[in-house]
Amino acid sequence: MKFIISIISLFIFTISGVSISLAQDKVSPSYKVLCDTINYKDENGKKQGTWKRYRKDGTLKGIQHYKDSKHTGSAMWYYASGVKSEEQHYENGLKHGYWIYYRDNGSLYKAVTYVNGEKNGINRKYDTKSTLLSEVNLLAGKKEGQSRSFYASGQIKNQGTYKENDKHGEWREYYENGAVKSEQYYNMGIVDSLSKTYYKNGVVMVEGFYEAGKYNSSWNNYYKSGKIKKERKFKDGKLDGFIKEYFENGQVKVEVKYVDGKKEGKEKMYDENGKNIKTVSYKAGKLIR
Repeated sequence: MKFIISIISLFIFTISGVSISLAQDKVSPSYKVLCDTINYKDENGKKQGTWKRYRKDGTLKGIQHYKDSKHTGSAMWYYASGVKSEEQHYENGLKHGYWIYYRDNGSLYKAVTYVNGEKNGINRKYDTKSTLLSEVNLLAGKKEGQSRSFYASGQIKNQGTYKENDKHGEWREYYENGAVKSEQYYNMGIVDSLSKTYYKNGVVMVEGFYEAGKYNSSWNNYYKSGKIKKERKFKDGKLDGFIKEYFENGQVKVEVKYVDGKKEGKEKMYDENGKNIKTVSYKAGKLIR
């Protein structure tokens, strides 16, 4: 009789221990789950239902759900501190739906959208205060369509479109006050056509043309006042033709000719009153006098 009472007492104590461990999401490192609804494999050895993962110190690492050994439904993962690190979603063993990632302080890190195992839809990244930093649309894992990034204030920092993972079409960058900072056009990842950069007051700082990613044709720089500062000409990415620099009062500061990226002939320098103060000569980019 004493033996039976001892066995019953041990059974009650064991069950109580299990209840406490599960409630606290901690188990002994050597503890093997015996419950028929947690970490269960059917007679064919396939995982079914809810599975819990623990670290060696007993803290909960993650909770997953299975059907015939395939991930299904939601899955949650945790830092050792107990803070959630990831939220995952599956359908028929494939990633499907929102996957949300967190920093160890609990703030959002990024949110990724999956459809049938591939990244599809809007994907977002956040700063340490869970403020949205960027969002880009993905199609079959590649960037496709609209993309935007943001300042911490929420103001748009830059925006444009992608095609097959490459920048394509117009891209704009903004100052935090909302004024346009730059405008460029891309053709399948290569900058092409007219490009402009602006001062915060809206005046053009630099403007010129690209052709297949190289400087081409005329490029001009301006002072904040809008007056011309520098005139340059390019051919296949190299300076070619007469180049002039100006003082803000309009007087020429420097003038020289380039051929195939090298100075050729006389380079003249002037003061703000237009007086020639120095002249030197070049041949194929080399100073000769």
